[in-house]
Amino acid sequence: MADKWRAVNATAREEPLALLESSRGRITRARLLQTELANELERFLSDSPLTVQVTRYMREGREGLRLNGEQKSPGVRSAIVLGDCIHNLRTSLDLMASELARIRGKPDRNVYFPFSSSAALLQEQIQKKNFKHCGGDAVELLKKFAPYQGGNELLWSIHQLDIQDKHRALIIGRSSLEGRGELFLPPGVQTATAVLSPEQHRFTFPRDGPLSDLPVIETLERLTDLVDGIIDAFAAMVQARATSASS
Repeated sequence: MADKWRAVNATAREEPLALLESSRGRITRARLLQTELANELERFLSDSPLTVQVTRYMREGREGLRLNGEQKSPGVRSAIVLGDCIHNLRTSLDLMASELARIRGKPDRNVYFPFSSSAALLQEQIQKKNFKHCGGDAVELLKKFAPYQGGNELLWSIHQLDIQDKHRALIIGRSSLEGRGELFLPPGVQTATAVLSPEQHRFTFPRDGPLSDLPVIETLERLTDLVDGIIDAFAAMVQARATSASS
């Protein structure tokens, strides 16, 4: 029986993966984590409804409402899920780079998807991260995605957030108030307490890093679609090589 299991396991290990399947698996995992994060934030709103004090005031002859209230952060649990999501997106790109090198028969050790702090330094990082093993066409395609600060800022932010998460939890920004016009005071009432509905909350990326103050879930969807598109582009490049070689 033991010999039979060894044979089955050996067969499973030898089964080849589809093109960039490992990278796509990380993207799928990132999407699942987005759903987990959205559910976590929804639970937070249920457990910690935001109560604000609404006060009437006059300024330059016009009446307005001032809102004051404690806006609690969702805390470290949601930060861990956010960090895992970002890390899967970043890892998807590195797995792609390693596979592109192997496809060309090059060593995949220390091959990474390169990022740089400026356009001028990108070529240096391409060399340093051994992305040159992926082929000249891959290098040219990489440059079109501008993975550097001041280029594709969303792509650059994935790299920076992944680094930040290794040193400091990505604590999601406190919920900001939306729909202020929906809050009102009856005539003659100067102050009152109101509980905001979930629709009047907005969870954001940490204010001390990339994408600060942007909505978490919506922006994560954009980041994931971006990486998904990059994987698709490099997969199409590899398939075009095969077509060219066979013609």
